[in-house]
Formats: sequence, C-alpha cells, structure tokens
Amino acid sequence: MKVVSSSEMREIDKKAIEGLGIPSLVLMENAGRKVAEAIARFFPGVDRITIFCGPGNNGGDGLVCARHLHFEGKKVKVYLTEREKLSPDAKHNLGILEKLKFPVSILKSVDEGILKDTELVVDALLGTGLKGEARGKIREIIELINSSSLPVVSVDTPSGLGEGITPNLKNTVKADVTVTMGLPKKEQVVFPGAEFVGKLLVARIGFPPSFLNSSTIKVNLLEEEYIKNLLIPRKPDTHKGTYGHVFILAGSVGFTGAPYLATLGALYSGAGLVSLGLPSSIYSIVSSRLGEAMPKPLPETDVGSLSLKAFPQIKEFSQRITCLAIGPGISLHQETGKLVLKIAEEIDKPMIIDADALTHLKENLSLLKKRKSPTILTPHPGEMARLSGKDKEIVAKERIGIAQEMATTFGVYLVLKGARSVISTPEGEVYINPTGNPGMASGGMGDVLTGMIAGYLAQGYSPKDSLLLGVFLHGLAGDYLRRRRGERGLLASEVAQILPEVVEKLVRESIDLEYFFAII
Repeated sequence: MKVVSSSEMREIDKKAIEGLGIPSLVLMENAGRKVAEAIARFFPGVDRITIFCGPGNNGGDGLVCARHLHFEGKKVKVYLTEREKLSPDAKHNLGILEKLKFPVSILKSVDEGILKDTELVVDALLGTGLKGEARGKIREIIELINSSSLPVVSVDTPSGLGEGITPNLKNTVKADVTVTMGLPKKEQVVFPGAEFVGKLLVARIGFPPSFLNSSTIKVNLLEEEYIKNLLIPRKPDTHKGTYGHVFILAGSVGFTGAPYLATLGALYSGAGLVSLGLPSSIYSIVSSRLGEAMPKPLPETDVGSLSLKAFPQIKEFSQRITCLAIGPGISLHQETGKLVLKIAEEIDKPMIIDADALTHLKENLSLLKKRKSPTILTPHPGEMARLSGKDKEIVAKERIGIAQEMATTFGVYLVLKGARSVISTPEGEVYINPTGNPGMASGGMGDVLTGMIAGYLAQGYSPKDSLLLGVFLHGLAGDYLRRRRGERGLLASEVAQILPEVVEKLVRESIDLEYFFAII
C-alpha cells in the first residue's frame, strides 16, 4: 500500500474532483460514513458520543459522521469551533443536520463539563492541512480530549499531527483509532507520530485505484500478501549449492555472540552454505556452538579483532561465495577499520555492511559509489546519525527522508532499523515495515537480521527483495513469539530458530497476526 504526504493526498483529491468530476460532497459523505462504521465496529457498546468539528472539510466529515450515528440511535453531541469560516461542503452538511432538527452547538469556551456523560470522543478538528502547531481554542480542545481518558476516534489524522511537527499531549490528539482517507500519511506510520494514531484504518472513499497506486508515489507500507508473493517455492531437484554461499565476517574478543547470531539468521533463512570468518582467538568458542556453519580462523590484532593481515585470505575465499556480510561485533579497532575499507573497496561481491563496520565507513562513504556490486547498509538510529552527520533527534523525526537521501546519494540499499523500520533503495523507493514489537528490543536482534538478509541474498533474491523479506519476516517471527508467551524476555536466537515455522505458516495458510493498520 502506498503512503503519501499531505500534499500528495491533496493532489489525489483534486484530480478526483476536478479531473474526473467526482463531487466533493460524495467523498465527504463516504468519509463520514466510514468513520461511523469504524465506531460501530470498534466500540459496539458505546452510546453517548461527542464530536468536535473544525471549520474545514475535516469538520464536514465529522458532521456527516454525526448524522449517521444519529440515524443509528446514538446520543450524539456536536460542537463546532466556529460557524462563519465553514467550508462549502461542511456548511452543506450542517444544513442537513439543521433540517433534521439536530442540535449543533458553537463552542464558546472550553471546560471539562463539555465531556460530561460522554463515552467516546470524535476528533474532526483539523485534518491533514495543518500548517504549524495547533493554537487557541483548538489547542485547548486537544488538551481537554487528552486529559479526559475517554476513547478517541480521529477523522483522517489526529488533530495537531503534521509534517515537521513534534507531537505531544498539548498539541496533538492521542487517538485510539484513526480513520484516514484514501491512503496512510507518512507521519502516521513512523514514530513519533505513530504513537498518536492508535489503530490506523485506511478508508476507501471513492478514489480510483490507479490514483492510489501511482508509481509517482515512492513510499510504501509493506503488507503480508506482498511478502508472501515474494517467496519462491523450492524445487525438488536442488542441492545446497542452489541456495548460495554466505560469508560472514564478525566477532572479536568479548563479542562472540554476534557472529553466532548472524550465522543463525543466515542458516534459518535458508542459505545453502554459511562460512564464518573469525579472529583466531575466538574461533574455538564460536565454532563449538555451530555444527552447520563452516568457521574460519583469521589473523587478528593484539586486542583480538580482525586484522588487516586477514585480507589476502578473505579476498581469495570470496571468489567462492555468493555474498558477504561484515560488521557484527568486529570492534572499533583502527586496524580492523582499515580491513573494512579494503574489503568494501576491493571485493566485488554483494555485501551487507552492519554495526561496527558502518562506523568505520563514516569518513569514507564516497567509496560506496565506486562499488560495482550491490551494497546494503543496516544502521540503527545512532549509526545513522553518525553516517549522515545529523543529530539523533533529527534522525528520529525524519526517518523516511534521511533513509531515502542516504540511499539515493550513495547508490545503496538501506534499512534504518527500529520500530517501523524504513527501507530505501538507490532509486528512492521507500518501504515501511509494520512488523516487530518492544520484546525485540534486546541484544543480538540486529545480528540475526543481518544474517537473514545475507541468507536471502545468497538464495538469489534481489537486494531489494532480500531486504524486504529479511526485515518483514524478522519482525513477524518476533510477533509470533510474542503471541505465544508475551513480549518480555524474547531472545534473538529464538527469533532465528522459529523463522522456518513462521514462513511455512505464512505460505500455507495465514499467520493470523494483527497489524497496526487495516483497510475498511
């Protein structure tokens, strides 16, 4: 499913109304009806509802919703912030309510008594056309709603949530359900905005599918069916060589878990062969835990990290592999950094660069442009801040734009990890991942992901598809584990080990997990 900016959605709206002649009143009617349907679906026992309507078309959607709820026998109170500046379509729907003798109040002042005897609040104040933070009476209403502890349904987007605005409980409604029209908006699907959206319901209100699936829209939200269709069935007449050879360079003294976990990720994702290059002093520790991989002891520095002297062996061995992953636990030792740069510069194989290897690259990003084979970067927000030269706070606020800029500038595939990981391609395509949960905030999860991406790359999937499969299925395995036993104490090794079961369920039936969004 595509994800748009507010301006892109306005353009779709304009094309539908002016280009095709779909009346704007029809779109508003469909929008308001969808909100009423969502309330009936998610809050079936609720009878007393208060709706706050602003003067724009978002308020008009709220007025339509009020009419449908009234017809269903609900006890509805409607408050308009002002009457004089109503949009033409909102004024039309206000007129319908008045002809029905339905009382609509103009809100003169904001106080707690407004919500007396209310079971649910509908927020139809601002919509997606917000420029700058909410002010005045509307800001007061937002604070009232958030302090009420009542369930909240927002129309199109929580009021106050907009591009470039840092949401908080004083300037943005915190909704339990958001019914957004046409397509999800960027700030709704990534944090911090996602925290204010609740369950995101994407309402189909009459826009042509060709408008909603336009190739000019570059941001996408990954869906289960899309991932399922990427998975290639295995043919009977195959062998280990069919599914590629991953070479992982990882580990250092004190960091023996990272190579083990990255190897598990590659093995359980289905790679045919996995070799593991290790500093010689940790070889026996790691190799004793891995029966199916092929560990290789390599020259090390005086602190037990991979040495530049290992390069000739790595280069010679790389002639036999399908792809290479480097970085988990390799340390920030200066000589190891020189090895990373030499590998990135001279080894012409598809490559995943992760963890400490990313830090070694930060002053030499230009060499990425010179690489002939595909390169995948897998930074977490701190590493992304170092690579981009931007503050962590900026990375957190502008995840989509920063990932997209890095990928297109340096010609790489990139996943900016974290809640709702952001994947970008060299062409500027962006994918938001909906899977994963707080139980995965534990050591080693990123190492497993690196191995998984390498495993899919080795099997012949494209770099983009390897990233999409790795990130989505990694989170899906974590979600599957959470459903079994809660989200405290999930281990990275368990995520890797349960992956085959999760993929099999996904392919043969349905994984039956609930995502943060749904289409209505």
